[in-house]
Amino acid sequence: MARMTGSDEMKGQFDRGFEGLEGKARECGDKFNAAVHHINDWRFVLGPAMIAIRPALDKDVISTSFR
Repeated sequence: MARMTGSDEMKGQFDRGFEGLEGKARECGDKFNAAVHHINDWRFVLGPAMIAIRPALDKDVISTSFR
C-alpha cells in the first residue's frame, strides 16, 4: 500500500474527525425538542409558579445588576 501524501492524510484525518457528528447533532436537537414538549405539557403548573416567584427574581436581578 502506498503512503498517503501530506494533504491526503490531512483530509482523511479531517473526515474522520467529523464522523458521527451529524448523528450527535440530530440527537441534541431531538433532546431539545423533547424538553420543549415536556415544558409545554406542564405549562399549566409552570405559569402560576412563575407568577409566584417572579417578584423575588426581579428583586434579585435588580439588586445584582451593574455592580
